[in-house]
Amino acid sequence: MLTSPSNLTSPLVRPSRLNGGIVTRLSVIDKERGPELPAAELFKTGIVLMGFLAPEDFHGFMPSQAWSLGGLILGVSVDEEQGVVERAVVMEGLYFIFLLMKQEKDFRSGVFEIQYSGIPLCDLVIFSTVSSGLHLAPDFAHVTQLHPPPSPIADNTNSSWQLDAPVLGMMLNVTIIMPFLIRPMDELGELISLVDMLVTIAQPPGNQRVQKNIESIVPSSGVKISLSLTQDDLPNAFTYADLIWAVGKISRANDDIGAKGQALRGQMYLYNVYQGEVTLVPSISSPSTSPLIEASVNASTGTAKARKRWSMA
Repeated sequence: MLTSPSNLTSPLVRPSRLNGGIVTRLSVIDKERGPELPAAELFKTGIVLMGFLAPEDFHGFMPSQAWSLGGLILGVSVDEEQGVVERAVVMEGLYFIFLLMKQEKDFRSGVFEIQYSGIPLCDLVIFSTVSSGLHLAPDFAHVTQLHPPPSPIADNTNSSWQLDAPVLGMMLNVTIIMPFLIRPMDELGELISLVDMLVTIAQPPGNQRVQKNIESIVPSSGVKISLSLTQDDLPNAFTYADLIWAVGKISRANDDIGAKGQALRGQMYLYNVYQGEVTLVPSISSPSTSPLIEASVNASTGTAKARKRWSMA
């Protein structure tokens, strides 16, 4: 049974994303960087991983482990004495790293130390299975193979995309809702918005009924993602686990119906009953300022140059 590290309280104290709060006490230190990675594929792998982690207890603890998909490996390495790290730290930290990569336009593999109020919690490691190019990357004893969403039913004539999950009773229908955008949305902005939404909806218990609309604008993404629920008194409880399943599959539509950069609507059904929709549309009010602050930190022993730390502005 996993237990809480002795130097931490559980759960970590910070504002809830669902109540409009942001994470202001996490920081990322750039420990080592390696070869360039394909940005869109990296973010899509992150979405699949978020969908894999999100149904679990957000404030539960996990040991060192790694996940693989499409030639990329994403892993968490925890100090042997500490043993475990909170799942929330892994998910928030990975989102933080993606935000950093997009802001700096630097999509190299790397080892990133995640700190909370200056306390090191874990390293997040991202690299290619072909060649990591990283000296500090650990040898993971266990690597879980992730699986992308299954092939959907696509109808390109109507710019629609449908995916069924009979076991869950879920059905997702994605359509392009603004086919004539003068300036397409940034694909990475769309993907990181989905990552942000997955971290947000991972916080409540998976079996809790979704009872509120959610809206999110990731700084500098140019994308607004919104969840709107039907106001009808429905017989079946639409839970956060159902919502996680739906949001985690939307990015697949980018490739299958040529929807990269397009505004999307994902209509969600539970046992053939309409539950609501998730939309990704251009954001007019998205902040243009950088969400992250960069600062140098002292070089560690044996390190030739000072590392960099990023924290939320």
